[in-house]
This record gives sequence, C-alpha cells and structure tokens, in this order.
Amino acid sequence: MEKPFTKALLLVLALSGAAAAAAELGFETSKPQPLALTGSVHLHNTGTAPTGEIEIVMYLPRNLAGQKVFNLDFLPAPAGIEEDRWLQKLARWKVSLQPGGHFFAMWVARAAAADVRFDLDRLRKAALPVPLPVRSLYVWESGDIENRQPSIERALGLAAYVRRTVSQNHSGLPFPQAIPRHETPLVLANAMTAICHANDLPCRTVAAYVAGTSEFSIDSAGTAWNEIYFPQSGWVPMLVADAQEFGRRRAERIAVRTSGHETGGHPQFWGYVSGAGDDVRVVHRGYFSRARNARSESETIVLFQSLAQQVDSSQAATRLAGQTGSLAIGLLEPYLYRGDARLAETAAALIGSSRQKHAVVILVDAMGQTPEIDKSLAAQAEALTGQAFGARRDDWLAWIRKELLPAR
Repeated sequence: MEKPFTKALLLVLALSGAAAAAAELGFETSKPQPLALTGSVHLHNTGTAPTGEIEIVMYLPRNLAGQKVFNLDFLPAPAGIEEDRWLQKLARWKVSLQPGGHFFAMWVARAAAADVRFDLDRLRKAALPVPLPVRSLYVWESGDIENRQPSIERALGLAAYVRRTVSQNHSGLPFPQAIPRHETPLVLANAMTAICHANDLPCRTVAAYVAGTSEFSIDSAGTAWNEIYFPQSGWVPMLVADAQEFGRRRAERIAVRTSGHETGGHPQFWGYVSGAGDDVRVVHRGYFSRARNARSESETIVLFQSLAQQVDSSQAATRLAGQTGSLAIGLLEPYLYRGDARLAETAAALIGSSRQKHAVVILVDAMGQTPEIDKSLAAQAEALTGQAFGARRDDWLAWIRKELLPAR
C-alpha cells in the first residue's frame, strides 16, 4: 500500500518545487545562488576497550521549492542510503573503534537555493481537497479534513497558541506531552507539527543549515521551521516565532531534514549515533559556503574525493596547498588525526590561514594526540584568536563555550 502513496506524494512534491510551474502554483523565486554544503560526524573512543558496532545516521539535503541539490559525495562511502516514510534520505555508516581510535563520516553537496515567496491571497481563496497520500502520511486523527481545509488563519492561530504555551510546563495541552521550556527553533517546530496533526492540518518539521556572515557554521547555528500543506500550492513554509514570515523561505537556509512527526528522540541535530557508550565522544559539524566560483568549488570537491586515496603524506600535503575556503576547512579536518605530524602541521596551517575564528573549534578538538601535533595546533589557534592558551585544551574549550557558541 505504501508504494502508490509514495509515488503520488513524490509527484506532488516535484510539482510544488518545479520552477516552470512556480507562477501557476502561486509562488515566485529569486535567482538561485550556487552553494557548497558539508555535514560531518567525528567519533573518538576515549576508553580503554574496543567498542561494539556503532551505527551513524546522517540526514541528507533534498530538493524542495527554491532548493536544488545537484550531487552528493561521501567520505567514506556509507554502508547504505535509504528513504524514510517522509521521503527523507538518510546515509548510514557502521564502525567499531579500537581504544584511542577516530572515525570521520562526511558528505559534500553542491546545491543552489533561492528565496521563495508565496501568493497569500491565492492561498486564502483556493479550497481543494488534500490528496490521499498527504493525508495518509501527515494526518491520522480523523477524516474531518475534507470539511476543514488548510487555511492561513488556522495555521497562524495554531502557531500563536504554540507561542503562548511553549514556556508553560503543564498537562492538558493537546499534544502527546507538554512542550519543554527551552524555546529553540526545533522545539517550536516540533510542537507546531504535533498540534497541527491533532487539528487535521498536514504539517511537517524542516531542519536546516543557516549561512553565517563568516561562511562557517557549526551545528548549533542551525534552525528549523514548519511547512503546511496547501492543495493548490504544495508545502508552504512558516516560522512559528514570526507570523510575518508565513509563505517565505530564504535562500541562506538549506534544508537537510523534513519529517512529519518526531519520534526518534535523538538529541543530535544532523543525525544520530546508536550503540555509542560513555567512552565515545561525538562531534557534529556543518559547513555552508557561497560558491562564488563554481569551477573552484568543483575542483575542491574533486580534490576531496582524491584525498581519500592518498597514502603518502608529502603528496597529500602538496595537494592540500591553497585549499583554504569554507568548504576546504571541513575537508581538511580528518588530516589532523592521521598521527602524521607533518600532515597535521600542513592541515592546521591551511585551516589557520582561512582567518575564520570559528575554525579554532576544529584545531582544539584535535589536541591530545602528541606534543608535536599539539604544538602546531596551538600555534594556529593562537594566531586565529589572539588568545595564549598554548596546548591547554581545557582552557581553549572554556573560551570557545563563552565566546563562540551561541547561548542555548
């Protein structure tokens, strides 16, 4: 029974995202901007015994209205790629770590994104039945939706209710559990999805990267919003925290996850790790780079693929020379952990030459291998920040938490 639903929903989503049909569907898009995007996860076994099998899951960007993904590359190749019931693609890796061992999993995407603006008057006037595939995936409480069509007013009313109650920890709210007190964008979006479903309104949560002014972001800089399904226009974005943003999706955001309902309970934003014990440290990061020069971005990604095959550190160091963009920073990180002092020094110097202060997070994270490697990492961290903590990792971490990481 799922295949016809899935095919029909794919058709609906394809139509809602097709540029040629934009005017007919009631939305406009700006000129797309080329982008490069990476997501990575780093595991480190800090214990004294080997781990069991650890499974890593990372969410992958997808095509949406105003967002087109041209290609995805991986290092190393995942054990598999699959789709969940919300048509969200997931990449999986499986690994076991020896004591002190490290593992990186990374994907790189080339994409384009545009601002999208929906015609709100058109949404208010039109009233069509919600297709069965969408109802099957996103609505389950009743069949009353045929008589209560999605409307801007209903969506805004529910969003206002979520805003009013998000800080109140009491029972009796019309969703499975009371909403937590911390008002992060993801908490608001998940609450909105739950309350929309309880009111027969097709809704999904969208989690995304956001481009920062430094062109360098870590996962805590991500955001989330909702999309409400309107039969005449497909999935229309809305931000619970700002009613004026209804019907607008901005190009500086790239969606990496869409889901109809949150059930996993995993705290990591871009994916999750299962089977990891207390001795396994997990770091998630994301990089978002404006592709000012499409040829340069293509060459960087080709270099990234070829580096996976490099075994001679002098050759790898030569290939790394000059790769100092935001995308390259993410690709350089694994070379800090090879145990090769020359290669680590080269990679650290290239990361430092980017002059992006947030790159100190990567340098500090790699400390603790050998005194020689730590000396190179500390020198670049000090040059980037003007701080003089040397190889004292705890002092660096305290400074990073205070100065660089957004308050949660």
